[in-house]
Amino acid sequence: MRENSKSAYNDEKTRAAWHAYIETEKPVPKTIPGVRQMIADSWRRSQTANAEKGALPRLADDEIARLLRNNALMAEIALPYLTEYYKLVDASGVQITLSDAHGYQLDKIGMADGTEALAQNGTDFSEASAGTNGIGTALALLEPVTIFGPEHFNPCYHKVVCYAAPIYNPAGGLIGAVNITGPLESYDPMMLSLLIMAIDGIEKQFDLTVKNNMMTAFIANAYNGSLHPAGDNRTPATAQQPPDREYETLTQALEASNGIAAQAAKSLSMPLSTFYRRIKKKNIRAKDFRHL
Repeated sequence: MRENSKSAYNDEKTRAAWHAYIETEKPVPKTIPGVRQMIADSWRRSQTANAEKGALPRLADDEIARLLRNNALMAEIALPYLTEYYKLVDASGVQITLSDAHGYQLDKIGMADGTEALAQNGTDFSEASAGTNGIGTALALLEPVTIFGPEHFNPCYHKVVCYAAPIYNPAGGLIGAVNITGPLESYDPMMLSLLIMAIDGIEKQFDLTVKNNMMTAFIANAYNGSLHPAGDNRTPATAQQPPDREYETLTQALEASNGIAAQAAKSLSMPLSTFYRRIKKKNIRAKDFRHL
């Protein structure tokens, strides 16, 4: 993991470098004295992508609805953990943001001072869109990060510090990220450590939920196929049917793996050939679950 303590951050030199290169759009050199290397690298990526230094792009309402639908399981599991985390910290001026694997905001808890206009569901916080920031840079580097004030590409965040880390499914597939935004002057090195602990709980609960859904689906199939009471001559079309748990489990696994069948099958501890056979039987197409 890269250096995330404030001792490696030089406020004066970083602010001067931001004005010299980001504000003026002068190409960022490979190294900048007084600026952390991961930040100089991120600034170069952000410049190459023509990232925004003002209002950030946001999905249309129908796209947001699809985004939330595709990530419903992850949000359902993550938000209770993040709510408890929020109770542990000083809530004044602190915001917790949950994103999908591409950096789109799914939900938030609290509100960081001065970031109201940027804190909307569907906002694109990927590094290519928002430049150097907690969510975008954590997703780009695939590891926890802390971004201090003027290290952010967008000047709207120059008065805050962001702590962020990615979330993975049981198969190791990237499914999202969490970012904590708070006042720069209130930097606390424990925030990132506590966040990593919360994400570990989210990942374990995600694993248990997916496996439990799969077991429920198997039980439901057994009920449908062989457990009608003796003398019950109703056909499957007229007998009362339980919810199709197998369909729900298969689609949830595909949603969590961004439509990658191999990752979905691995998350369910299922051979890939069996997974393909079952989604074919349910008329499910993996490509329909590729996220935005």
